[in-house]
Amino acid sequence: MHPTHPEDPKKHHYIPVCYSKNFTDKGGYIHLVDTWNQNHYFPQKPEKALAINYLYRQPDHAEQRFDTALEKGFSNYVESAWTPAFERLKRKEPVSAYDWVNIVKFICSLHTRTPIVLDAILFLLRESVIGQYEETIGLASDDPNLKIFCDMYRERNSNKSVGPIHFSNLVRSGIIDLNIDPHRRLSSMPLLVNNIDIFQENFAFGGPFLIHNITDLPFISSDNPVCYFNRNRTIKESVPYSSKQAKNFIFIFPISSNIAIVNNNFIKTKERHVTIDD
Repeated sequence: MHPTHPEDPKKHHYIPVCYSKNFTDKGGYIHLVDTWNQNHYFPQKPEKALAINYLYRQPDHAEQRFDTALEKGFSNYVESAWTPAFERLKRKEPVSAYDWVNIVKFICSLHTRTPIVLDAILFLLRESVIGQYEETIGLASDDPNLKIFCDMYRERNSNKSVGPIHFSNLVRSGIIDLNIDPHRRLSSMPLLVNNIDIFQENFAFGGPFLIHNITDLPFISSDNPVCYFNRNRTIKESVPYSSKQAKNFIFIFPISSNIAIVNNNFIKTKERHVTIDD
């Protein structure tokens, strides 16, 4: 992999081709439904689908492309282990503990390598800085160094009753631009892969098994292709990426159009491969 330059734009597949290619039809196309565009339906080759240009593009750092190094880490260590593990599952061969670790990391990476996660990390980092300022300094209106900014805030809101001004008021109104080093959100991604509690704490329960679908209705996937829920919870009580108090916990992950990994802690089966035909 070579450093990215403007004349050679990097296209980052947030759903890796090594995963999406297992959902192709006989012609090698995956069939996509864009739910944000009136459920627009269209076929596309995996190499051209589920990608975004310059997702990791950042300024040069220490004469090395930090974004390229990060992507190389995902490609070399996470994606490269997926295909061999998938082929063993497909052939119903024994899968080692090492393979399961790689499978779990791959699943976690699908959650972290998306634009919305990068934006969420940046938002949380900004909120952390705001919180630290307000905890240590107090009100912005009491800080003489911020007097000019507070005056600007009052002028902008002259038609309103303005009380004590918080640092967060200045940031969210755009008067103060709080810049976060973009490399920090990139370096957070591998940390997320290793700390999503749903997998680290509960994936081992019961032992996962595989469903082999030989019906005429294939499994489908999405750009967030993992389902897990507690059947005793309402949808409002469910917290994404959290498996706390998972007494009746179900994990479903389609790995191809006819194979899915399933795990739970209430259906006990000694079979590691189950076939459904109707």
